Amino acid sequence: MLLDEQLRARITDLRFEAPWREGGHAQLTLLFEHQSRPDPEMPWRVHQYVFRVWEEHKSRAPRAKLPLVLPIVVFHGPRPWKAPRRLSALIDAPEVAIARLGPYVPELQLFLEDLNARDDTTLPGRDGGRLTLMLLRHSHDPDLWPILGGHLGLLSALQRRRGDGAALSVLHYVYERSERSPDVALLAEVRGILNPPAREDLMRYGERLRMEGRQEGRQEGRQEAAVEATQRALLTVVRVRFGAPPEWVEAKILAADAETLHEWITLAAAAPNLDAVFSPA
Repeated sequence: MLLDEQLRARITDLRFEAPWREGGHAQLTLLFEHQSRPDPEMPWRVHQYVFRVWEEHKSRAPRAKLPLVLPIVVFHGPRPWKAPRRLSALIDAPEVAIARLGPYVPELQLFLEDLNARDDTTLPGRDGGRLTLMLLRHSHDPDLWPILGGHLGLLSALQRRRGDGAALSVLHYVYERSERSPDVALLAEVRGILNPPAREDLMRYGERLRMEGRQEGRQEGRQEAAVEATQRALLTVVRVRFGAPPEWVEAKILAADAETLHEWITLAAAAPNLDAVFSPA
């Protein structure tokens, strides 16, 4: 499937064509978007993705009907998703107006898989897919090796089904996201799952990270911790001055960068209301 470069850079697309039980067939396009932070504009972004898939389809077959498009957002942030899930929530109109005009207002609801709202035992998928979701769910932990060590059976099943390349991709991710190297016993078990060339690849990869001193990873971790601390500080100021914040305010705070957060803290100290902080004239 050919998509424009901007869209291709942001999403992974999979297209399937399957028989329908009542007869005929259904062409289904799956769009996957991974998010580590809530995005209050996500329904709008997903709507754009769907529309561009349809545009591409019509450019190839102008008289054909539109295909089914199912956008799936996989969220693995440190806290549950609280940003809007419907396109109509972003429309500047009273809820009662949207409800009454419902059939005439464009709508899209996110198919949101919030990994934070699950525990490891209820994650879907098999072998590598389930293991990947599990690691994403714990991606904010400082060390992913204990998670991997408790589920080596999934890694082994992935290696048997997809080969060393797929298993190495998972192991590289664990190396990059963990603040330490695996202990000797766990590393021996992991190497035992791989074939000899892949074992050497894994050792070289781990050694390269150790030689680099993980400076970039540590710096990124410190920056993320600083942003989260600023978010907590701003939420505290908002609660003290204006009471419990509505969901749209909390979503904007969780999606903002450090510079914006500091500006909002300054505004919140003297602003008469929330709109003066988050929607300044």
